[in-house]
Amino acid sequence: MLIALFLIRVASGAEFAFASLALLPVMWTAWTTGRQAGWLMALLASATWIAGDLASDRAFSKSWVPWLNGLVHGLMYALVATLAAELRALLLREHERAVRDGLTGLLNRRHFLEAGALEVERSHRHAGPLTVLFLDLDRFKQLNDSQGHVAGDEALKAVARALSRSARTTDLVARLGGDEFAVMLPEADRDASDRAARRLSQAANAALTVFPGLSASVGVACFASPAPPVAEMLRAADALMYRAKQAGGGALVAEDFPSSRRDAV
Repeated sequence: MLIALFLIRVASGAEFAFASLALLPVMWTAWTTGRQAGWLMALLASATWIAGDLASDRAFSKSWVPWLNGLVHGLMYALVATLAAELRALLLREHERAVRDGLTGLLNRRHFLEAGALEVERSHRHAGPLTVLFLDLDRFKQLNDSQGHVAGDEALKAVARALSRSARTTDLVARLGGDEFAVMLPEADRDASDRAARRLSQAANAALTVFPGLSASVGVACFASPAPPVAEMLRAADALMYRAKQAGGGALVAEDFPSSRRDAV
């Protein structure tokens, strides 16, 4: 586009400006690549403007007029590039706030339920199994009471990092609220679910060793296809987690569940 604008500028003897059209590649570059790339494109657009004026047959009253015009347009292009990049960054931050937990960076409860519903639909279409882990920290209230909420927040962030590192890229890892976490394992049969659950449980408990008295109880609900709604899967995993707590905490309890009817979704 800049080359086309340059040729038009030269062919018309600098009579036609079309300066605003140069904003399109500047905005697109800043939006897709970032502020610095947008500034570079603004510089290129300004240089194109100057080169078109100098290469045309138009006579200017002063030799510096094309350079001043190019400078003014360059400043305008740079401003537009900055605004486009900032707007995109703002939209991305707002999107992250909408789907991420502010403390841990994991998915929040609402987005976990939404993304989980899509996985349930996929399990119906492809007849694939689906597993949900429900993880709760043991004696978390005592940590908050004895060492303060800052220590509790650090424990939550440590567990979140451990779960994120140990999960697959296709898994959904979320903080549901308080000291409750959930992980959804798409396309994981019972053997794969057992391995993943042990890995996630061990990682979470290892991360909690620096917080005396804390451990993680895990409930694992494995569903054959078709899977039930996400809320039902969470209730099943939650009940298993309480059985793990009753066993003394820091334990893992897993159970298979029969397939759900299609109209249950």
